[in-house]
Amino acid sequence: RSISGCLSSSSYSLSNHYRFIMDYFHKFKSTVSQVAAQVSNALPGNPLTREYDVGDQIGTAGPGLHWKIYSGKKKSTQQPVAVWLFERRDMDKWSKEDKEEFLNTIKKGVSTLTRLRHPRLLVVEHPIEESRDSLAFCTEPVFASLANCMGKRENFSNEPSHLTDFAFHDVEIRHGLLQISEALAFLHIDARMLHRNVCPESIIINDRGAWKLGGFDFAMQGTPAANNSVTFDSTEYNEGRLAVCQPSLDYLAPEYALGGKIAPFADVFSLGITTFAVFNKGQVPIKHNGRLDNLKRNADKFKSVPEVFMQSIPFSVRDDYKQCLNYTPDLRPDATQFTKIAFFDDPLVKTLSYFESLMQMDNQQKMNFFKSLPQVINRFEKRVLIQKVLPFLSGEFTTPDLIPFILPSVFIITEQASQKEFTSSILPSLIPVFSLQKPYQIVLLLLQKMELLLARATEEDVKKYILPLIYNSIGSETTRIQELCLSIIPSIGKLVDRQSMKTQLLPKLLKLATDGSVVAIRVQALMCLGKLLPTLESWMVTEQVLPVLPKINSKEPGVLMSILGIYKLSFESDKVGVGREQLAKSALPFLMATLVENTLNLSQFEQFLALVKAMMGRVEKEQRNRLQQLSAGEEAQRGVPNFDTIAGAAMSGGTGGEKISSDLTDIMGGASLAPKPTGGALSLEEKKRLASEQNSRNGGGPMNGGASLTPSSSSSLSRVSPVPASTAKAGPSFDPFDSLLRPSSSSSSSRPSTTFDVNEFLPKNDLPPPSSSSSSFFP
Repeated sequence: RSISGCLSSSSYSLSNHYRFIMDYFHKFKSTVSQVAAQVSNALPGNPLTREYDVGDQIGTAGPGLHWKIYSGKKKSTQQPVAVWLFERRDMDKWSKEDKEEFLNTIKKGVSTLTRLRHPRLLVVEHPIEESRDSLAFCTEPVFASLANCMGKRENFSNEPSHLTDFAFHDVEIRHGLLQISEALAFLHIDARMLHRNVCPESIIINDRGAWKLGGFDFAMQGTPAANNSVTFDSTEYNEGRLAVCQPSLDYLAPEYALGGKIAPFADVFSLGITTFAVFNKGQVPIKHNGRLDNLKRNADKFKSVPEVFMQSIPFSVRDDYKQCLNYTPDLRPDATQFTKIAFFDDPLVKTLSYFESLMQMDNQQKMNFFKSLPQVINRFEKRVLIQKVLPFLSGEFTTPDLIPFILPSVFIITEQASQKEFTSSILPSLIPVFSLQKPYQIVLLLLQKMELLLARATEEDVKKYILPLIYNSIGSETTRIQELCLSIIPSIGKLVDRQSMKTQLLPKLLKLATDGSVVAIRVQALMCLGKLLPTLESWMVTEQVLPVLPKINSKEPGVLMSILGIYKLSFESDKVGVGREQLAKSALPFLMATLVENTLNLSQFEQFLALVKAMMGRVEKEQRNRLQQLSAGEEAQRGVPNFDTIAGAAMSGGTGGEKISSDLTDIMGGASLAPKPTGGALSLEEKKRLASEQNSRNGGGPMNGGASLTPSSSSSLSRVSPVPASTAKAGPSFDPFDSLLRPSSSSSSSRPSTTFDVNEFLPKNDLPPPSSSSSSFFP
């Protein structure tokens, strides 16, 4: 019952877990489907869909924030873009005249923006396209509109995650206002135009954090006049028209309500109100509630800007801000003058401005700039570094000579970035750099910061991009690069797959160890191999690493001791399992020869000797065990009796010399050990001859140093006692001669035995020659 209960409980838990996962999946699928359906329903038949794929909504902009902005990509090149979409159904409750007026207004704005080209204006990538249900066009990638960043979320299906809790940093505001003032300077002087709707809905922040001027729906082209001046027609705000068909009243200059001459100073006034809104979370100093008479009534307040208008405005810009809101247009600064105010005289703002002018610099100027950049780059906030600074740095990676000066700044950004930010924003720009080998400083800098790169990159990215960098760098001719690689490799050994280890890493490390021109590199390569041993498979050690060690031609103590370390680790490792054959045929000969090297001191010699003894002990033990096992198996298979058994059986069986001679002949492959009678009994002459030979042998003493098998206390091979076949045990397998003459283990048996002399069975001409050795004939 308890087991059944546990199983039931587990099933219930798994069931709930599965249900939770499926619910989450269905919700996610539903959300994605809703977004996809919204875009698909809005764009059917629109020619834009033939060339661009549309993603998630990222912002809104334009009059009334009616333009929805989506991320997108061009199908042919995968170039990222922003897709702007206006759905006609948003005008379902409008009159026909209002619909036509609004459509004409926004189409005019897109057409004007498409025609204008300037770094401070939003770049149009594809002109406006119409269908029955929508209008759409494409621009450069966009982050959001300034209005979205200040909290306005109208016309969103779901709030984008990148706008949650968004807040500007000081340098972003300073640099952004500078960029908009530069855009107005271009319009007023070069394009001779009046924007007439400078407000957060018309300012777009691109994916690199740059503030771009858009929203040219109400722009007005100037008319040339005398003295190279330009005049603009006066257009009064009409309360009877839709608010979205007219400029934003809260940002308009007083002269639009009071009448009189309209000049570019009107745009500067709007820029001043925008400045207030930026520092006050989208609020304006005075709300006119869409009433022109309210604007007229409040115009007098700008004759002396009240203190309430200074709320949250930094002291460094208050005077210039007040000047922009001056009641008298001619007393306001023009756009060019505004770009030169002290508020923009900031080191970080200047740094960002330098980045924007890189295209105008030569390589030497760029080098000088990048050299000094690390001194100020730490003062930037992380988002500014990733969004605004990093794109400029990575854009210069196309010039290899500049990369060594750029990488230090990239590493500073990497230190502040999270793993997700590194993977999505920094690593893609570094990937082309990983394959560069010249100038060598590139590889040197990357290897010096390898610990940082390994900490930020995912395991998959390390295997795909960083490990090949290390493989290629090992073969560098620069010693410092080799040293750095060898210091890094042990930490990434576990990430190297089998094939790469076999064909890439190990061969290059072994080549450094054998052919390295610098002793320190050879030592470090061997130490690196030693540190890698725990991560290597046993066959890699025994087949790739150990066979190379004896080939290392060096007598330097550092090299020899490193080799000793590898042998010791391999020998003591249960995982590697170095066999007796490799020890006996390869390792021991090399180590024995190294023992007598004069370069070793006493301590080093003793370490070598200790390992040699340990290896010898293992070889002896393993070989002895192997031979014993083989001997037992072979004798059991052959069934060959030992000599004691044969002799004992002969004596007990009464067959005499003929029986013994016959058995010995069989054992020794049929070799004749004594004259074999051709017939039955011996003749008298034969008996005399045999007796004479026996007497001469007995009288002359043991031949060849005492090889006789007569009893003697000085020879272990002198006595052979017959052993009954039933008590004989199979011993180790030896050569037949060795088996024949091996001392019997049963020589001390209590049974009576007859002593035999083996020379009786050997012809005289087969006896060995005399020797001065005192040992037995058979070892």
